[in-house]
Amino acid sequence: MRSELFQEAQEIQQPGMRLQNRKMLRVGLGTDAHREFYARQGSMVAYQGAIDFAYQGAGSVGRFMKKAFTGEGLPLMKVSGQGDVFLAHEAWDVHLIDLEEESLTVNGANVLAFEPTLGWDIKRIQGFGGMVSGGLFNTVFTGRGRVAVACHGAPVLLQVDQPTFVDTQAAVAWSSSLEAGIRSTVKAGAFIGRGSGEAFQLALEGRGFVLVQASEGAPGSGPLRVLRAGAFRPGPSRARGGRRSLDDGAVVGVAGGLGRHLLLRLALLEHVRWRGLVPLL
Repeated sequence: MRSELFQEAQEIQQPGMRLQNRKMLRVGLGTDAHREFYARQGSMVAYQGAIDFAYQGAGSVGRFMKKAFTGEGLPLMKVSGQGDVFLAHEAWDVHLIDLEEESLTVNGANVLAFEPTLGWDIKRIQGFGGMVSGGLFNTVFTGRGRVAVACHGAPVLLQVDQPTFVDTQAAVAWSSSLEAGIRSTVKAGAFIGRGSGEAFQLALEGRGFVLVQASEGAPGSGPLRVLRAGAFRPGPSRARGGRRSLDDGAVVGVAGGLGRHLLLRLALLEHVRWRGLVPLL
């Protein structure tokens, strides 16, 4: 049997975390330096050998509380054993980043796998002029090791040497040394369905880099879930005296639990507008 496929798709034969191709990660386990790693739950597409997959919790009370109350989604599994493991995420492009006693901030929705030599935690970005008491949350990796990130589309690497603004769902990773915040461009028209669709951006200042994917990702995915201008729409009539109520599906989480203060304010604005009341906010 002959085919170009047999040459182009041959398995690579190197230990550790390597790119099998643009959209697939291969991790060779079994040597002293490569006995285990952490990966996003459900990302395994194939494996060979004696491999064990185990649930990996937050690892500390602090991280557990942050995940529970911020909605930062980084569901992990611990992969160990001897053999080869292949990982992918919805055919997204996979890229490897090596940290050498450095720190990198990554959108949790883009984390595919990382080596156990890296420490990780959930950090907060303040924004919205203090209106959101919790800010937005991301995963920060520190130390020495390799992390694999998945990008929806081919990314661009921007060098940050001047104020830089990125859509919060398009930002994949950036230097932790950068000063990060949230810039709001919401205008009054957003509350009556006349928003631009570009309500909030990640604002970065300092010297470093930011990796930007060519997509805003899957709808409602990632730790940087923000409210889009004009996202609130009146829901269908409910059995409440014929009155309209806010469509539950129109509410998009802002960084989980602690960021919902702003959403509640905006939801109330929309709700009272449809009931003909004057908002007392």
